[in-house]
Amino acid sequence: MTWEEIFNQFEEEPVPMLFGNGGDIQFAKEGAKLENIEVSEEKSVIPEGALHKNKHEDFDLDVTEKGIPVITIENDNVETLEEIQEQKDSVVQHAEIERAEVIFSKELTDFLEENRKIWHEHDNDDPELLVEVGKRLTKELLENTEDNIDLINKMKKQISK
Repeated sequence: MTWEEIFNQFEEEPVPMLFGNGGDIQFAKEGAKLENIEVSEEKSVIPEGALHKNKHEDFDLDVTEKGIPVITIENDNVETLEEIQEQKDSVVQHAEIERAEVIFSKELTDFLEENRKIWHEHDNDDPELLVEVGKRLTKELLENTEDNIDLINKMKKQISK
């Protein structure tokens, strides 16, 4: 289920159901200050486009009919769908992404993977690493994400009700 699908349920279900513990939103004991937390140079992205459950219009290309195809084209000077279709033999699909799924920047992905590795290598039971990773991820999502469908603001409004 995507964040957008979860968000759409809010109209029918009360927001507190997401948070457990009788519906109370949990706050960090120390306030979880984010001012001194660094963010990536490149932004993460929440894409707009077709939901995976819906077929999109036929692009007349050899790409997925669902979701958003991630492609490269031999000639990178193309700008329109028509120009891409003219060079359809050089189109290579590498992945398919979903509307409203966060696509993390490379730097943030590397940070998360590096810290996951540290956590597992040290059989860590100290939550400080997790807290720091959580702070960085939170700041990246709230302050360093290109949100093409305004999902973050919609979520903030729902939580503040």
